[in-house]
Amino acid sequence: MNLPYVETYGTQNAIALLTQHMQYGSIFDRGDLGIRKHLMNIQYVADMNPAAGSCEICQRCQRHFAIFVIAMPSASDLNTAFVSLFGGHLLSFQPTMQDLTGKIVESAISIHESVSSLFLPSAVRFMYNWNMRELTNIFQGYCHA
Repeated sequence: MNLPYVETYGTQNAIALLTQHMQYGSIFDRGDLGIRKHLMNIQYVADMNPAAGSCEICQRCQRHFAIFVIAMPSASDLNTAFVSLFGGHLLSFQPTMQDLTGKIVESAISIHESVSSLFLPSAVRFMYNWNMRELTNIFQGYCHA
């Protein structure tokens, strides 16, 4: 939904077409404007990246969506979650390994924070989006090792 180009009149053609379909359930044929095509059984799920493009869409389109904003959890929340998960996995290990749970989790979170602050996404390296998926992959690897 992030479209960087806003026309002179403040509209975005692709979003206007989506809005037309969401409101009326049909679109006009480009070849013959007298023909209206009804599109049925379509669900729209959209995502917007605040770091790329325009993060505003017209309110006519926006009213058709429920909006959820999810931020990265804080370090203490991540620590609580991964200590619980990883600590449960280490219950079958020796007590000396179980005692290292907090330190392993803290170091993984610390490395994740430093990597995400050093390797920022750009137009060339758009794949540098660091989120909880990477942390989860780390602990999944620990559990499979």
